[in-house]
Amino acid sequence: MRVILGRILLLAMLLPSISFALFETTPGEQFRARLKSLEAECKRDPPEPGNTRCDLLKVQVEDWLATPEGRFAHSIKIPNPVPENSGYRKGMKPHEYFEHLCKTEAGEFIFKTVDNVEGIRLLRPRRPVDDYKFRHLYAMEDPYGNWQGEVEEPGFEFVGPTKYKYLETPLNSVARERGLMRYSDPSLFEAPKPDETVERYFGYDSKSLTSLKLERDSVFRGRFGITWRGIRRPHDREMGIAGGELLVLDLETKEVLGVRRGYAFYRGSWEFAPVCPKYGYAGGRDKSYQFSVWFVAKVARPTKWREFFEAEEKRRVQR
Repeated sequence: MRVILGRILLLAMLLPSISFALFETTPGEQFRARLKSLEAECKRDPPEPGNTRCDLLKVQVEDWLATPEGRFAHSIKIPNPVPENSGYRKGMKPHEYFEHLCKTEAGEFIFKTVDNVEGIRLLRPRRPVDDYKFRHLYAMEDPYGNWQGEVEEPGFEFVGPTKYKYLETPLNSVARERGLMRYSDPSLFEAPKPDETVERYFGYDSKSLTSLKLERDSVFRGRFGITWRGIRRPHDREMGIAGGELLVLDLETKEVLGVRRGYAFYRGSWEFAPVCPKYGYAGGRDKSYQFSVWFVAKVARPTKWREFFEAEEKRRVQR
């Protein structure tokens, strides 16, 4: 009897580790199981009109090549493409794989710098993302590079006394709420003329929101542009990891001047997911206000780019 009790006690001690080894699942498996459970729940108890508890099931997975801008971004050849073999090994835990990619692939890669750059062109403006899309493991092409401040008002991100004099985007890249008119210069809400296809932000003094102005044009002025693209490989998203690249281009010579490659680690949502490379700017953040400028200004450098980064360094937390 004592032997049997001893074996039962030993089994009870081992069960947690045994069950973990037997039933451990990937973030991809966990997410699909959550969707399946939600689908069954919503079928059994359909939500009332206006109730959003089942909206995660309506989220559409982005088609990376659906637009000309997306196809162009993915057609660009860079000097240091990601290897087909990411280094994933069977048995790797998600956090181990994330740390591996951060160590071996993530980083800032600058091939050529240009000084006294007055303006930048957004070749592929990002689109708004709601909470349900952030929570969807597969829906977004590039969770790493997405920063909602850049989506909602890119002029504040790129234009300023130590940043660029102007930022150019295709027409109607931002959907503004009319309720913000009282806090903005009227030019941001003016209707474009039929021949105007370009929006150009300028004038922001980094103090007053109303200092940011917008003019429209029929041609782009800037020589240097940026675009972005997601990284797609067999194990990345299944392990809860999303990679993305931000590319800085000389649109006149067709050169790739620099690439920032980073990865995000899914924790139930992409919105505040851990990311790499590590910056520590803005009081210890690796992703925050001016996220794209943190890299772009090191490549296509505005006149006062040193002053910009000196200010960022003062608020940086080393880790």
